[in-house]
Amino acid sequence: HMIFSSIKNLSENDFGQKYMACAAEFLATHNLNELPLGKTEIDGDNVFVNVMEFEPALPGEKDYEAHKIYADIHVVISGTESIAVAPLEQCVLKGEFNADADFGAYTNPGEETWVTLHAGDFLVTPPSDAHKPGCTLEKSVSKLKKAVMKVRVK
Repeated sequence: HMIFSSIKNLSENDFGQKYMACAAEFLATHNLNELPLGKTEIDGDNVFVNVMEFEPALPGEKDYEAHKIYADIHVVISGTESIAVAPLEQCVLKGEFNADADFGAYTNPGEETWVTLHAGDFLVTPPSDAHKPGCTLEKSVSKLKKAVMKVRVK
């Protein structure tokens, strides 16, 4: 599986970093389909996972998002998800960045790369990459069940 980012952001994708290693260990030893919907703590605020189920949206219906403290590991449990990724420096913040939620919504006037994930696939988005998750590139599609692991990198 690929990890896609800019080479200048390599340090944010360090799977040897202790919280990334903790997340990788959890993924290797747990069946995500058996986790309840909502939040499951793994290592307090350092590593946790949110499991969700919803109907994917068309790309034009969603904003980009980005985080400053956490990397996201997007893992598809069932269904198909398309995620756009763009360098954060090319994106424009919409409104205020919510530091408490570590969340900002963005528009992207620049380049973007689309990745389509199937059951069992994952994608890592570090803070340097804005991303538009939860999308479908086709109109009629089944529900998506996914897990987003939040991994502290800063």
